[in-house]
Amino acid sequence: MVAHLARLARIELEQEEIAEVQHELSRLVDYVSLIETSPTLAAREGRHALGRRLDEPRTSFPEPILSQSKGRDGAFVRVPKVVDSDG
Repeated sequence: MVAHLARLARIELEQEEIAEVQHELSRLVDYVSLIETSPTLAAREGRHALGRRLDEPRTSFPEPILSQSKGRDGAFVRVPKVVDSDG
């Protein structure tokens, strides 16, 4: 397979290079298989590794930081416009 891919990519490889790439690809496929079989129930349930739900609303910054903002508007902070609405 590596020789075929090398031909398609118009890359010249020596036999030992083909063997080396084949070995590296094999290790990569083994690693991906390991990841696929690892327990990922938390991710399937939409949970972060630390146990939080990914879609759980929360405050981005603590109140002491927000209170120092010049453009505070309730729970929001106004910032300068950076995108032109014309384009």
